[in-house]
Amino acid sequence: MAYINLLLHTWGKVVLRDALEAGLVFMLNDAIRQRVLRGTRPTQAASANGRGPIVVGMNSVLTSMKANGAIDTKTDKGRMFVSVGGHPASVANAPAADIAKAKEAIQAVQKLGESRTTAEYTEVLDVEYELV
Repeated sequence: MAYINLLLHTWGKVVLRDALEAGLVFMLNDAIRQRVLRGTRPTQAASANGRGPIVVGMNSVLTSMKANGAIDTKTDKGRMFVSVGGHPASVANAPAADIAKAKEAIQAVQKLGESRTTAEYTEVLDVEYELV
């Protein structure tokens, strides 16, 4: 939740849920983030066929954060958009290293294109995470 909060504060705007999910993966995985920023591709493209979400449990975390007022969400044309809510957690004491990762993660998402779907991101994000 802290990384999602930090990403949204750093982005400073309404973000597609899929872009937020990709940004979270980029924060968690230095190698993938750097690979995208350098413009290189994985040695073997990940297949989106039959794959579930990149971050298992993301919907539950977003639902919880919305219930607590940490984020706001809206849906338009079948796509979810996420923004900082009315009662967000403060990021004032976030570690400088995490702030730098958030900025780089956002750069990586922007380099790939913020309007991609999760299926399109899976071509680059050859990992899966589970939020617990």
